[in-house]
Amino acid sequence: ITKYIGSLKGEGEVESAKDLGIYSPNNVIKEEISKGLESKSEVEIIFSGEFLGTDDDAFSLSLFSKYLEEEIRIKVREELSGTYGVSVFSFVRDYPYKKYILGIYFGCEPGREEELINACFSVIDKVKEGVVNQEGLNAVINNFNRSMELNLKNNDFWLNSIKNSVLRGKSFEDILDMNTSFITKDKFITIVKN
Repeated sequence: ITKYIGSLKGEGEVESAKDLGIYSPNNVIKEEISKGLESKSEVEIIFSGEFLGTDDDAFSLSLFSKYLEEEIRIKVREELSGTYGVSVFSFVRDYPYKKYILGIYFGCEPGREEELINACFSVIDKVKEGVVNQEGLNAVINNFNRSMELNLKNNDFWLNSIKNSVLRGKSFEDILDMNTSFITKDKFITIVKN
């Protein structure tokens, strides 16, 4: 350790993120890619753009993606028998500029892609119109609160939280300050409309 790690220079160097000029498109791009021999389809819907919100908005976006995952699962899997499972993810990237990404992913039978994509957008449109399943919203909040109780006992959670606090210049106390008290259906509607 003394010979190899102890001799590394670690003080006085300041690093900054470099903008490589890779940006998401500003318009809708629809592509079909054929690959493999099996007759199956995989659908991925990605929303991205500049993120102008606060930390609370980023947190709301992550909870919204969980809500959306459950609502789309009910629509696409249970009502339409269109897939075995749906995955929805989101994150906000800070460097080199603030950007959000929200993605919806599922596999389906070939030929049903448009029908199921339209079903996903119908769920999103309902939220835009102000229709939020309060029971589903409550379930997302309860699941988050339960997982936070477990995460506080998990080293990986602490390592990632401390790393993110340092990168973003935030206080370590903010890690324990994550709460869902401000999450309402109006917050979800605002996220979707923006």
